[in-house]
Amino acid sequence: MAFAGSTLLRQHYHDVPLLSLAWGVGQIGLPFSESGGINILGFSLPLEADSTIIASVTPALSLGGSLNVKVVEIAPSSGKAASQSDALNLLLIMARGIAIPLADNAANNG
Repeated sequence: MAFAGSTLLRQHYHDVPLLSLAWGVGQIGLPFSESGGINILGFSLPLEADSTIIASVTPALSLGGSLNVKVVEIAPSSGKAASQSDALNLLLIMARGIAIPLADNAANNG
């Protein structure tokens, strides 16, 4: 047995990408899911409180020294996963729309 500690970590350690510089495995709970939904800074996210989140940072394959950030959610059911994926994609489209008027410079591109 590789780990004697957390069951959650033991179950999902194999999902962490190889050569990750930083990573985390966890489930979102209080105080973020007090009312059944996940709220951050007053904004409700379309995530289930019992979903497992796996996040990692890996070096990009390009020579520019950039990093890849990956966040994976393991939802409690395939129906929940599909609805949450649709809702998160809508949020990304909205965020990209807000960023379009920004000037093209290194600070804004970051």
